Amino acid sequence: MNRVEHKRWWRRARSARKRRVRNGWVPDSVEASRYHLTKTFWGMRVPGVKYVDAHGRGIGATGLIQIPRVFCLDDAPEETLLFLEELARNLRSTPTRNFHISHKKTEKVGLGASYLFDKIVLDAVASWRRLRLPFALGGTISKVKSVNNFLLAFGWFRQIGLDTVGMANVDHDYERRFVSFLRPGSSIDPYDKGLATYELVGYFDSCLKHNGRQLTPQGRRRLLDAIGELICNAEQHAGVTPAHWVALGCYSKELNECRFSILNKGQTITQSLWSEDSTARSALTYIVETQKPEFRDRLMEWIRTRKHESYFNEATWTVFALQEGVSSKRTDEGSGETRGKGFMDVIEFIEQVSDAVRERTVTILSGNAQVKIDYEYPVFWTKLPEGADVRRIAFNEAKDLLAPHDNRKVRILNNFHGGTVISGAFRFRSDYLTNEAK
Repeated sequence: MNRVEHKRWWRRARSARKRRVRNGWVPDSVEASRYHLTKTFWGMRVPGVKYVDAHGRGIGATGLIQIPRVFCLDDAPEETLLFLEELARNLRSTPTRNFHISHKKTEKVGLGASYLFDKIVLDAVASWRRLRLPFALGGTISKVKSVNNFLLAFGWFRQIGLDTVGMANVDHDYERRFVSFLRPGSSIDPYDKGLATYELVGYFDSCLKHNGRQLTPQGRRRLLDAIGELICNAEQHAGVTPAHWVALGCYSKELNECRFSILNKGQTITQSLWSEDSTARSALTYIVETQKPEFRDRLMEWIRTRKHESYFNEATWTVFALQEGVSSKRTDEGSGETRGKGFMDVIEFIEQVSDAVRERTVTILSGNAQVKIDYEYPVFWTKLPEGADVRRIAFNEAKDLLAPHDNRKVRILNNFHGGTVISGAFRFRSDYLTNEAK
């Protein structure tokens, strides 16, 4: 390397180290001397930020991340999505890499929200590690025992280095026997969704066994069908290649309750219905034929032109997508002939396996829409003009898909989620369980 090349290399190396210093890195005396990084240059830091001494070099002032009281996409979607959006933006822009994550005020945590939170934080941590920047994470537990049990099962205490030995207000069974389920997958491997389905059902069966119960063959078979349908939908309707998804599961031994969440990134449900390769138009026409005459012309014009009208918002289309026979992948023959029936099977499965007096929900969050099914409005049968009987669900007393829906169940959100999250909770009826694990 001649003198000119060496000088160019040295300047590039110095520039790289200057960038690291601006991000909070403090060079040792050898590096500082070799690359002329004077103490004057070290002082180029963000005003108002207190930096720590050599024991926490360059980490910066402690930033508090206060988790909301209800951190759940099912029960508080607006607040949760806004919190996640601001968290991602702040972690990208702040020079601070020393964070205290407090669950002190948190009373409820959801699976999907926790996964998205972890992903945002761990992506930031991975970025800091690539840049070889120091960082620190700490945290405070909740006053609510069920929240702490969930966090323990989800592995969050371990990730931030909290010592759980002797920790009060937590059940340590959730660290050993009831560890939550997390399984990413993609369309790259055609067998991946089938394997994930068996693994998630096996997880629930294992948790039930630890709690002195066991699924009957019928219960296991029906759960396999339901979970398989949801994961298949997440993969096929993402609208991207390869499609990536995540299957999550957790179990409450106190309530004997199973919870799941299936997430993907890509197209929303509405975008999938109206994509160029969608076959949903004819199925939506069937829906129109069963509605009141005053709505038919208006909806048919929407279907023909695909022009948005305020009445037919994203939440309305998400409700349409739940109806039997509606699928962007449905065809009149072959394997696609049965598409559009599976989600109704999932809804009916959760209704039938759960005791009526216990909590049972299915929630769909996609784009700016949320639909929450808690069985206040039951599934009903209707006859198409051609004579076929199909299942429908509408969120109003009139059982009318085009009439205004109950805004507690069908909501338009201010914040957008790029993709779909389908979550559910149920507790098995006694006839789907055996009393003793075999």
